[in-house]
Amino acid sequence: MEELLHESRRSRVVRLSQSDGISILKILNRDFPSPEELARFRQEYAMTTSLAKIPGVVQCHGLLRHQDSLALQLEDIGGVSLDHLLATAPLTLAQFLDIAPRVVDILAGMHAAGVVHRDINPSNLVWNVASGEVRLIDFGIADRLPEELAEARPPTLLEGTLAFLAPEQTGRMNRPVDTRSDLYALGATFYALL
Repeated sequence: MEELLHESRRSRVVRLSQSDGISILKILNRDFPSPEELARFRQEYAMTTSLAKIPGVVQCHGLLRHQDSLALQLEDIGGVSLDHLLATAPLTLAQFLDIAPRVVDILAGMHAAGVVHRDINPSNLVWNVASGEVRLIDFGIADRLPEELAEARPPTLLEGTLAFLAPEQTGRMNRPVDTRSDLYALGATFYALL
């Protein structure tokens, strides 16, 4: 059985129930993805697996063929993304105070490993209310440091979630994209959660 969790123009995320258990698949949308899309997907796989030892980063169990495309097989903590939770009801202050330090620790570990996520927002944070587990997901545009200057692009071509994007990621400021960009997005995420 397949349950659609999220869909974008590039990929869809499904919860797959099989005889050997439940897993999450992030599948490229196109039947025949371009070489650039395949390279980007492989980079996401490499980035996610390189961060496997950081508590709170989603675990990637493999890169596999799925029909005529590629899929990442990810761990399933039985949670929901925070944007889905916010659509039904706001978080209580106690829930926020439970989640916030965990997310800060995940981000600190990732930054210590030299990685900038570049798309911190409620849809990329998964929380299991019952167990309290939190995971940072979607390393599709994550990058290794050193700092880089972003090129100016039209809003339709920007990578990341516009409402949570640090100004330097738009390319309209002469500032590098680095860990501070994630901290900006984290602040915007916390504001949305509250």
